Amino acid sequence: QSDDDILKLMQQLDPNSSGAIAFDVFADYMTRELTDMDTSDQLLQSFRTISGDKGFLTVDDLRRELPAEQAEYLLTKLQPQPGPNGDTGALNFEHYVLTVYGTK
Repeated sequence: QSDDDILKLMQQLDPNSSGAIAFDVFADYMTRELTDMDTSDQLLQSFRTISGDKGFLTVDDLRRELPAEQAEYLLTKLQPQPGPNGDTGALNFEHYVLTVYGTK
């Protein structure tokens, strides 16, 4: 984050400019921030739902279920994989989750 971001955060968490943040204010802020974050399990479950539990995604899955901008972004990130019957067009979402979170 930039210095400007830190200053904005301090203004939000320390409106009296005392130079300190009360623990309860910090704890509330961190709880809100962490609650908004996806976990690897949540992302895997989302991909499984979109894929219909077939174990891989397709271009059609992504374009049907996601806004165009999100689908196109993922298409640049997901690696192709052979489908279970030698199908082409399968995309490996588990590898993507591993890359993003370091675990799946």
